[in-house]
Amino acid sequence: MTSDEVFRILWESGSEFVSGEDMASDLCVSRTAVWKAVKALKERGYDIESVPNRGYRLRGTDNVLSVGGIRQFLRHRELDIEVHRTLTSTNTVLKRMAEDGCAEGKVIIALEQTAGRGRMGRSFYSPIGSGLYMSILIRPESEVKDMAAMTAFSAVCVCQTIEEVCGIHACIKWVNDVMIGGKKICGILTEGAVESESGMLNYAVIGIGINIDIPSGGFPEDIVETAGSLYRTSPGNMLSCRLAAGILDRIMDIYRLGGRKEALEEYRRRMYLTGRPINIMNGGRIRARATAVGVADDLGLIVRYDDGSEEVLSSGEVSVRENRNCTKKR
Repeated sequence: MTSDEVFRILWESGSEFVSGEDMASDLCVSRTAVWKAVKALKERGYDIESVPNRGYRLRGTDNVLSVGGIRQFLRHRELDIEVHRTLTSTNTVLKRMAEDGCAEGKVIIALEQTAGRGRMGRSFYSPIGSGLYMSILIRPESEVKDMAAMTAFSAVCVCQTIEEVCGIHACIKWVNDVMIGGKKICGILTEGAVESESGMLNYAVIGIGINIDIPSGGFPEDIVETAGSLYRTSPGNMLSCRLAAGILDRIMDIYRLGGRKEALEEYRRRMYLTGRPINIMNGGRIRARATAVGVADDLGLIVRYDDGSEEVLSSGEVSVRENRNCTKKR
């Protein structure tokens, strides 16, 4: 883990240079090992300045997303975190690792995804430098039906962390979208594998993608009307690291310590759709029109049709028929 330790030293040193010799001495490694660690950090996208006879220093330390930075704010120290510059999809990579027997608590984070994925086979736009894209592996003693709860409660964790770190109130659009100002700023995708004999989950991978600031060049045309971000430009202050740590801590709290009843009530309180007229979609077309009434105990969306009849939707896609904004925290 030399790269993480080198990053920690550079980050703690702020704008001051640190010599390779001093880092080698502190870490009880060779100067060559320090040089290789710095090279690895640069390949992962970190801006490290190297000056002969002075050493190294980290530039742009206000919002560097790294293992060392996240661990400064993390309570669940047992989590095994990796940060990569570019991956196809954090969920895809972590699912492969889970199939190979990777232990629970593995976290994969990417600065960029080239094939980010969302629900129903959709892509998730994940450009470098503007978002937080991460997945966490758990091995719960749960049935497949519990994956809906994992998604919903993870959305609650995202909202609570955003409110704590950013002071911004966030809503949830059933099932898995986090909304601010009427626009989607976060998507959540939970995937897993089932034991053939028991029918229980072998593992679950919870993937979370957050738009922190507007991408360079803006959002693509097909999502520009629906996608939003926490900020127009990131305020720094280790924001990405604080968000990642807070979300991971809350997910592990619910998973390990319970509190699912409270999370369900919080999910209901933050439900963006409740009381709104909605379109119930099927294959991209409107199947029916209704009003969202609330959320059932099994996380299904309760809808009421014009004739007064009600139905609980267990899956599918809905859209809002009129646009009202969520408000910022008072």
